[in-house]
Amino acid sequence: MTKSQSSVDSSQGAPVEEPEPAAPSSASSGRTRSIALRVGLLLAMSCALISLGALLQWLSPGFGAFALTGLLFGALPVLVFGKGVWKQAWLNRSRPRLILLGALVGLLNYVLTLMLHAVPLALFDLSAQDQAAVFEGLPLVERIGLVLAICLAAPLFEEFAFRGVLQPRLAAHLTPRWAILAAALCFAAIHFNLAGLGAIVELGLVLGLLAYWSGSLWPAIAAHAIHNIVTLIIFAIGSEASETASISDLGNLSPWALGSFLLTANALRAFRAMARCAND
Repeated sequence: MTKSQSSVDSSQGAPVEEPEPAAPSSASSGRTRSIALRVGLLLAMSCALISLGALLQWLSPGFGAFALTGLLFGALPVLVFGKGVWKQAWLNRSRPRLILLGALVGLLNYVLTLMLHAVPLALFDLSAQDQAAVFEGLPLVERIGLVLAICLAAPLFEEFAFRGVLQPRLAAHLTPRWAILAAALCFAAIHFNLAGLGAIVELGLVLGLLAYWSGSLWPAIAAHAIHNIVTLIIFAIGSEASETASISDLGNLSPWALGSFLLTANALRAFRAMARCAND
């Protein structure tokens, strides 16, 4: 028998059994348990913060709302992402003129958000949330606390959570435009306001652009604060008129909304140019 024949015969022997897939290593199972433990601890801490905030708001409706906002949108992101996010979010300061222009954007944009809020009220015969009703029956001290929660705590801590923490982390996996949109949608979702969903998303987009272009939270905080202050004044002056809207109301509001859109767009363009000059 030749060498070539012997090699052929040996190659035609019994087939070699394929090895069975290896069982999951103990390291991967340990990693899974660690992730599950962290998620469980995070959920437990979140529930504890929400319960504590709800208790504080029950004890003091005004200052409790301030504390609840701080716990949910200030403390909770720190628990999720670590202490470093607080320093990272507030690291970049902004020039005063950018903050003032951001406040002007929030003012100019208000009528547009009002129009976006009125459209579903008129088309689907919905009723808006009567925000002024929460002040009824409260003593003066509690009213002051509630005003501070709406005009100070909400802009400060919500911008930290959505534009300072969430939006940059989304931008690490998405394009800036999609990150701004996703953060705006999350921002709208936590308000639990179906009639105002479109208006809140639009506001979130504007705030996201201010934060992205300037690299700072302060212009967005200023715009958010101005929006909330004007909203509070409008509801305080005529809460009943602002709870519903009709088709005729949309017609009367349309020219003002168009003007608001054009002025806001120009203000945003000026803000972007000013932010570029400030960053150069």
